[in-house]
Amino acid sequence: SIRKIAYAASFGAAEWEFSSEETAECAQLLSSFNGLSVRESNAVDWCEDKFKCDADLVLDPTLLLGGEHYKKFVSRPLEGASLCSYILDPAQNLNRAIDEYAATHGLSRISPMPESQYTNVGEAGLERCVYPSMNDWLSAFYYSDVVITDSFHGTVFAVMFNKPFLTVMNKGRGAPRFESFLGKLGLLSRLVDSVEDVDEVLANLPEIDWSLVDGKLEAWRQRSLDFLNHNLPR
Repeated sequence: SIRKIAYAASFGAAEWEFSSEETAECAQLLSSFNGLSVRESNAVDWCEDKFKCDADLVLDPTLLLGGEHYKKFVSRPLEGASLCSYILDPAQNLNRAIDEYAATHGLSRISPMPESQYTNVGEAGLERCVYPSMNDWLSAFYYSDVVITDSFHGTVFAVMFNKPFLTVMNKGRGAPRFESFLGKLGLLSRLVDSVEDVDEVLANLPEIDWSLVDGKLEAWRQRSLDFLNHNLPR
């Protein structure tokens, strides 16, 4: 008797990873859902092919609210021009490329991440492992001039705040959601799938027509809200 829906579910994988037994069990369980939605294009196909059920392609929940909502929570402005570098999986050649781009364009590099990870707490000290507050995290994106990230949600907030950005696709964290999100908005040119491509793309970052992007995003947001309004009990 309980109404069940799934909003923006994610497989987090580019290839099917489940046995025939697991697939059959999930198909049976999903048949009892009243509404199903996913956040990746390939997941829509998988639901149809593997589970024999329909799924809507919807926005990540963070995007159901627009940038104006999040602006209310940013903290004080940063001083000077800055590059927001939000990198979850650092690589030496990626850091070099970011540092060189920042230096060439007169940008100070800021990172809304702790100075050190908790795995190094012994040598770093606990105070250097503290993550920024959500207000400071949002501010790093909102007040930046450029964003470079390998994070899906870093990409989301760069788009939400209309920032020139480059996303280095983090395949280990699920490539399809990067491709689905940026492809739907016509921004695949801002996505690279290899650290080796960063230098070339940074040197030729194309302009973004934000009015066009915002229009596509708003239409997708409305379809996502329609899914919730249709499937949530009144």
